[in-house]
Amino acid sequence: MTKCRNRELMDFLKNKKFINGGLHVLYSICDSAKNALNSLGGAQMKHVGTVLGSAIAGIFVMSVWGAFAGAYGIGGGWVAGLVIIGTMWHLNHYVGVHNNEGSWVDMALGIGVCGMARGMFENGIQAGVDSLPTLGIVIVGGIAGGIMAVQMEKVSAERQAEADKAA
Repeated sequence: MTKCRNRELMDFLKNKKFINGGLHVLYSICDSAKNALNSLGGAQMKHVGTVLGSAIAGIFVMSVWGAFAGAYGIGGGWVAGLVIIGTMWHLNHYVGVHNNEGSWVDMALGIGVCGMARGMFENGIQAGVDSLPTLGIVIVGGIAGGIMAVQMEKVSAERQAEADKAA
């Protein structure tokens, strides 16, 4: 059964008109949004682009990834992850829909908010309340990761200073 699913997935992916057409439309929408935001100007408009880019990433992950994995198995999940995250990263960061100043969790935050909102729309507010312990642990993990990143940067800077002093 897995081989059949993988063959169907490969046949689906070989239909370049579908993929190229869909990516072209998505690219055009994001490029138009970026141009519209740039023409409006203002310091706050760049944040609107970040919210839109994050929301688009979340919507695609929540609506397409599971469908691919369900229809084509593990291979479909991997391909969906590569196509969705790769395409959205390209549009958000390379095309410039996102505000890339400083540290920002960007697409992950948008995907998480979209997933939580989807769960609450489908299963009621209690689903959101039930997810709060998990959300708390994720926040603690993010803080711990940030602290570790700062410590690693400090150690790296100290080593670089020692190497420069020795040279």
